Amino acid sequence: MVKKLNKNRWLWEFSKRVVLICTALFVIGDVYSMAVMLLYENFDSLGTFIDCNTQVLRDCVFAYMVKSGLENIFKIRGGNEE
Repeated sequence: MVKKLNKNRWLWEFSKRVVLICTALFVIGDVYSMAVMLLYENFDSLGTFIDCNTQVLRDCVFAYMVKSGLENIFKIRGGNEE
């Protein structure tokens, strides 16, 4: 039972870390691309980059929300406290 709890906790922590990493990469990517484009004074692809970068973050957060929602449904039905 303890081993199962540790595995579930690790999985929960892992998915949280993935979302945090996606968010950090989103911010770092946007700031870096803006700095490079400012340096070269060429902003032609900034909009496209931000749109693509935003889509990756949106998908990551949506997947995390679905995972959390399903976990909550199973916890409620199973009567789990953890």
